[in-house]
Amino acid sequence: MTKTEKDPRAVELCNEIRRLYFTKKDSGWIARPHHTNKEIRIGHPQYGNDDVVSSEIDSLYIAIDRLGLADAIGYKLEIVTK
Repeated sequence: MTKTEKDPRAVELCNEIRRLYFTKKDSGWIARPHHTNKEIRIGHPQYGNDDVVSSEIDSLYIAIDRLGLADAIGYKLEIVTK
């Protein structure tokens, strides 16, 4: 088994997303790197069920995608619910 390298840029991007965007005290907001699949995962368990949460996640996805923040470090952006 080979060890997956953890890209510190992906970790920092997720830290920034959490600091700048997920300021609510409501638990469940997701911003984490998945190094094996080279993904930045953002989301919330209520994505797809709550219009406000879904709109916020969609807006965040669009902003990160347009800025190319995940692409710039070789990761793809994914919306997740868990």
